[in-house]
This record gives sequence, structure tokens and C-alpha cells, in this order.
Amino acid sequence: MPAKKKKVTIEYRLFISPYYNEMRKKETTLFLLETIKEFSTFRYSIVLKETVKNKTIRMDILGLKTPEVTMPAFGPARKHIEIDDIHGSYDVVVAKLDGAENHFSLKITKKGITVKFHPAGKFITVFTDPEEWKSIHTNRPDIKQ
Repeated sequence: MPAKKKKVTIEYRLFISPYYNEMRKKETTLFLLETIKEFSTFRYSIVLKETVKNKTIRMDILGLKTPEVTMPAFGPARKHIEIDDIHGSYDVVVAKLDGAENHFSLKITKKGITVKFHPAGKFITVFTDPEEWKSIHTNRPDIKQ
């Protein structure tokens, strides 16, 4: 009897976009990771260890942490990172604590960012189109449009 395939649930969204950091006066690439699950008590932060080495971007999701200001807030857990000076093709690995990994490829050019997924066992959805990302958050007052 063949082994049953484990059902995989999308748990995270990742938005990747060229970004100009006004404070640093620098062009960079924005990675905004958030949970699909929305929390009703706090706006948690995702603890993430990111490394860039040999055209591979690795993001290890280490868990969630409570906010420093304990004001109630509704929404997903998030982590915003910027990676400077990345251009061309990159392999991206997103790993969870349970050892599950998603692999995909990015191509970063002056015209924009394109993504190619390796389809097996996907727990993350990746967006590069700002309009598509905004459409997910249209009914959420905490997202600046």
C-alpha cells in the first residue's frame, strides 16, 4: 500500500519587492514575511535568521515573540527584512523549526523580481506584485495602502 501524502497547509506569505529605504537613502530588496494565521491579542514578531551566501538566501523561521509594547492588536505575526546589493538569480530556502523547507528561485533585475517555485510540500506563498499583496490586505485597517 502506498504511503499517504501528508497534507501541507499554507502557513506563511512572503512579499518580495525592490525598496528604497528613505532613512538610509539606499536601494534594497524588501522581504516581508507574515503568518496566514491572525492573532487577536498581540501583533507578534516572527523570529527569523537570514543568511545570504553563494547566491543562496536562507531564512530560518525560529518562532514567534511577543511585542515589546503589549498593546492589544489584531493581525498576523510579521518580520520585515531588507537585503542590500542582491541582483541576478538566487536560490531561496525558507525553513521551519520542524525541518520542513521550501525552495524556490528568484530573479532580481532592474525591471522587477520574478519567482519560480519548486512545487512539492509548499507551506509558503510568495508575492512580488504590490497590487496583489495589497488586495490581500484591503479590509485590514492596520495596513497602510
